[in-house]
Amino acid sequence: MENNVTLFEPELVFTGIEVEDKEKCIVKMVDLLDKRGVLEDKQVFLDTVMEREAIMSTGIGREIALPHGRSELVSTVRSVVFLLDKGIDFQAVDDEPVKLVVLTASPISESHVYMLMLKHLTNYLRQTSNRMNLFEEKDSNHLYKILRGIENEVNKELNNK
Repeated sequence: MENNVTLFEPELVFTGIEVEDKEKCIVKMVDLLDKRGVLEDKQVFLDTVMEREAIMSTGIGREIALPHGRSELVSTVRSVVFLLDKGIDFQAVDDEPVKLVVLTASPISESHVYMLMLKHLTNYLRQTSNRMNLFEEKDSNHLYKILRGIENEVNKELNNK
């Protein structure tokens, strides 16, 4: 029997977002996860993400940041995606402003699902043409469809185990 996970929802994928800085971006994203019922305690999860950022920025370079938090106070793996109008300082490893932010919440028990998502997302974004096409995207629904392709790859791998 196939067991498919949902990592992305159209209601959590946004283009043309404007945020002032890294902290406001993360707060806004955590708030959206909370409104979707993914978090049992918004503040505890926000603290988890911010503590992770304080250790080392999740700005991985190439204008991409992948903040995340794992907690038993998260009901299911879910990501919020912001494609920003203007890049923001995320203290990225290459010191470049970040345009794409994918914040993922994961229950500790589903860390393997998060790791698979991270693997497939970074493989996709590693290809310059994919990244450039994604950065040019203006339509949230089209961006969601791209992300669903990544989600499908995760589900294929989960179901082949």
